[in-house]
Amino acid sequence: MSICKRTFWKYAFFPLLINAALLVHLMGRDPAWWGLRSHYQRLGCLGLPVGGQSALVQGLDQGFLLGAPPQRLLSVSPGSPRLEITDTPGWSLYTVAEGATSQAFIFEVQASGESLTFFPRVSGADSSVEVAALKSGDSGKTVPLARLAGKAGEWSPISARWSVPLLCLDRDNPIMLRVTLTGPWAQLWVRDGAAFF
Repeated sequence: MSICKRTFWKYAFFPLLINAALLVHLMGRDPAWWGLRSHYQRLGCLGLPVGGQSALVQGLDQGFLLGAPPQRLLSVSPGSPRLEITDTPGWSLYTVAEGATSQAFIFEVQASGESLTFFPRVSGADSSVEVAALKSGDSGKTVPLARLAGKAGEWSPISARWSVPLLCLDRDNPIMLRVTLTGPWAQLWVRDGAAFF
């Protein structure tokens, strides 16, 4: 290799490469500081490895929210929903119906923000709550948004806030969300029929 090529790699290419990697790292830590947040998030929605959207955020013991966007329960399968009363005034919960191992609830939500909050609760290793967005126009295709899996011998905290990101979804139209309850101790807490806040 000639001296000219070695000089190029040593003094031009590698410093540029290191500076580019440092810039990507800094932008990944706080893209808003660079004024590029929306572009950065859009790249994450395209599946490019730039950090993307966090699939699940949990806050413990923060209390229940009261305000909810317009929404309605469209369908439950298999069977009909099992709604139980709770000790928390104004709140009830969906659980898996007798004889079923899991149930899927389809909600239509008119959301405008960057995320929605919901209140699942599980206990036991065979119980879980999953949320996925149904893709418009693609029958059966979903975008996984969140999954809460139970642990043996303990309940997840009551009123823990779980959030699902909406930045990669079309919010001009109602969002179709499928909540799948699996196992005997999977719960979705609702207030006046609203599951997302």
